[in-house]
Amino acid sequence: MHAPPLTRCGPVRGSWDRLVARVLGDGWSLRRGATRVLALPDGTALRAQGWLLAVSATTTSAGMVLARTAEVLAARRCPFTFAATISAVRALNAQDADLAVAARFLTIYPNSDDDVAELARELDAATRGLPGPVITSARPVCAGSLVHYRYAAFVPLRRLADSGRYEQVVHAPDGSAVPDRPELWLPPWSPDPIGAPSAPMPNPLGTRFVPRGAGDRFRALDRSTGAEVVVTRGRAHVDETPAGDLRDRLRAEAAMLALLGPTGLVPDLVTVHERSGQTFLITSAVEGTPLADHVRTLSGEQRHDLAIQLTELLAQIHFEGVVLRDLSPATVVVEPGGTLRLSRLAMAAPAGAEVTGAGPRGFAAPEQLASAAVPTPADPAADLFSLGAMLFFLAVGAEPVLAKEYPERGARGRLRPWLDGAAVDNPLVRRYRPLILDLVADDPQDRCGLDAVAERLTRRVVAPAPPAARPGEEAADELVRDGVGYLLAAMAGPGADRLWPGEANTDPTIVHCGSAGVLNALVRAMPYLRDGLLFDAVQRAAWWTADRCAEEPTVLPGLHHGRSGVVWSLLEAAQAVQDRRLRDRALELAGDIPVHGPDPGVHRGIAGAGLAMLHCWRACGDPALLGKAVRCAEHLLATVDDTEPVWWLPDASVQTGFAEGTAGIATFLLDCWRATEDERYLAIARRAADFLCGQAVHDHAGTGTFLVRAWAATGDPRHLETAQAIATPVRAEQWTRPPTVANGVAGGMDFLLDLAEATGDPDPRDAAWHGLAALRARTTHRYGRTVVCDESGRTAMAGHDIGVAGVLSTVIRLRHGGSRPWLPPVTPDEE
Repeated sequence: MHAPPLTRCGPVRGSWDRLVARVLGDGWSLRRGATRVLALPDGTALRAQGWLLAVSATTTSAGMVLARTAEVLAARRCPFTFAATISAVRALNAQDADLAVAARFLTIYPNSDDDVAELARELDAATRGLPGPVITSARPVCAGSLVHYRYAAFVPLRRLADSGRYEQVVHAPDGSAVPDRPELWLPPWSPDPIGAPSAPMPNPLGTRFVPRGAGDRFRALDRSTGAEVVVTRGRAHVDETPAGDLRDRLRAEAAMLALLGPTGLVPDLVTVHERSGQTFLITSAVEGTPLADHVRTLSGEQRHDLAIQLTELLAQIHFEGVVLRDLSPATVVVEPGGTLRLSRLAMAAPAGAEVTGAGPRGFAAPEQLASAAVPTPADPAADLFSLGAMLFFLAVGAEPVLAKEYPERGARGRLRPWLDGAAVDNPLVRRYRPLILDLVADDPQDRCGLDAVAERLTRRVVAPAPPAARPGEEAADELVRDGVGYLLAAMAGPGADRLWPGEANTDPTIVHCGSAGVLNALVRAMPYLRDGLLFDAVQRAAWWTADRCAEEPTVLPGLHHGRSGVVWSLLEAAQAVQDRRLRDRALELAGDIPVHGPDPGVHRGIAGAGLAMLHCWRACGDPALLGKAVRCAEHLLATVDDTEPVWWLPDASVQTGFAEGTAGIATFLLDCWRATEDERYLAIARRAADFLCGQAVHDHAGTGTFLVRAWAATGDPRHLETAQAIATPVRAEQWTRPPTVANGVAGGMDFLLDLAEATGDPDPRDAAWHGLAALRARTTHRYGRTVVCDESGRTAMAGHDIGVAGVLSTVIRLRHGGSRPWLPPVTPDEE
């Protein structure tokens, strides 16, 4: 871990920093991170692990809690951290905050476990009477105290688990690593230093309701009726605003449920239960399927029926004088008889009432998002925007999520090209397109009313299909140029923990969301963007990645979630910048990759290691690397199921897709046959292809990726016919899937290009070019650059599988040709 620099107390930015510096006096240093500040006495260091103390606070009490706590800690010269800003406190106290850090305003690291009890009593006395939420991942020192305690690591003690994610650990007395779970956990080897009562807490719901789950929303049994109910818990000071906290919002929701109960459109209000500073909203359970899941298998007419129902539902809600403010597929349930019902009313309010907050991005009106923290009147026009977004979802089959951009464009202008493209092959989109664009107008006054919506939905007029515009080479060049520029601008400095922002709890070098995937995209762009900055960035990223690998003792085999893809990327970078030393480092890292393990797949397991070993062998000719690939293949032959060509995963499941299952594993075995001419590998690959051709459901592009290669090797027409059949839904789903390589548009485009290269048929390549239009419809503007959004649609994360880099590699291949990243060629003559 790279620690931020230490700053002497005194000349530090931020009012809390100055407050702490003044209280602590000389002999202390402050280390500022992104969201927290570490206060450390000079000449001391944090212990590795032990009993820590945590103190909560609200945004209004944080300054007083910090001042009083700092006085106690200064006298004891005890290290501690605190949230750096009011915004950080607000995030810690949010309902959806990470359990591991939720409500921890201060975290205190006692110098000895023997000091914990006395220090806890002093801190409790100093903060008694001040408000703060309960810290659910620790135990309060006494009832009502802001001070909590738990056993944990003091400094980052992490290990890379087989999943490819880091997990926090502590060490038992025998030296073994034990997971430091985020929930409350007390180690068996260290006695409780406080001695707080450990008896099970009484049921906070009293005697009437029996919980059947935990957390802030769970089901329970109502003893009085025998019915199942839904319990939503609100804790004090959670999601606090000037208008109140989560408890107040649950009480408001109860009032809305009582008002709308007679309509039959909402859950029945059972009761509101108050206990121990907590509020429990208890409602009837709405049985059915969430709308988000229900629509996947429906025809266009069935979706149209839902649209009419949805409009009637909203009209009735508005007739009662209520604004939903949170209409989305997540809040609508389709009951067994096909009737729509709302699952909850978390943000509903009387029309005109002053409210804060916004619904989910993509469905919340822009005026809600712009003023989420400022009390504004609840306006029915906001629900009209949400209805337009719901009609988009019903017609297109995707959520109209739009990433933040700078400068911001309007929703109508950004959704128009998405609708235009989807309308080509979708009659329902053609029918709804004008109505949707009217409902998602940026000015609330421009949105058509519900009467007009209902009237227009009854029309049977279907507009003619717009021309299927195929983007030109200039469009591809723009995405490549702007994508590379964005990646270079987002690249962190040499001392950063991650070279590009990504999933924080993963190895920062992996292909999936780390530096290796981005590095490979930059390497692929080098022949077409003659830019010295790009050359320098490739060198810097490659060596950062190689050096970071040296710091990680755990080597996982996977191609996308392990070391294999990193080696592949470093080798290609070394060739691009002609760095012999980097090439040697990559091959040295390749020697450490395991060839046995519990996961057989490409992305996380042994098949991925085998593919990388074959690539490295072809690049340098070292027979030891071919030998490692063969050992991977032999391991897979020894672990294949006895009855079918499938492999069992560590979670005792079987997958047939590419990332973890049969299609990917067989792709490696096919490549190993090409390298060794061992017919056993071809036999298993052939069996796998025959097996996948017989499956009723395919992993679409992933299965097709293998079957194209299987046909090139075997000439079996069934393999090609199935691959060509898979191409049809891949083409049709370009407007519904996310833009990314993993299960998205770019991954489908790569498969279509594979099919075109194998067969010489221009139609799949033309379909891939139409996929470029789908990518361009899911872009965001970032300071003059047009960048394709990541898998979430909410931002533009850099990584390969679910971010910008993978899309960039696909567009480069579409525009200029070349190999597909991380895979052997479709046919041997492409090598």
